Amino acid sequence: MRVGLGTLLLSALLVVTNGPVQAQTGEPIGSSILVVNRVTAELEREARTLQSGDDIRQDELIEVSANGRGELKLHDETRWL
Repeated sequence: MRVGLGTLLLSALLVVTNGPVQAQTGEPIGSSILVVNRVTAELEREARTLQSGDDIRQDELIEVSANGRGELKLHDETRWL
């Protein structure tokens, strides 16, 4: 099979531009949909209590209390329970 130079360049360009995108630390990557009791988010030693609709940020540590529940939705439509 013969492939032209234009096809190779286009393929290389698509690989470079369509690769995975990495969010920067602290950048919003989704939101909390449901928060029951206590759910916290911590980033760089600063903790906050989440409420429904709050942003979830890259590299945050999410902690759910023993009697709590949280549902998170990321921008790529991934859901975490």
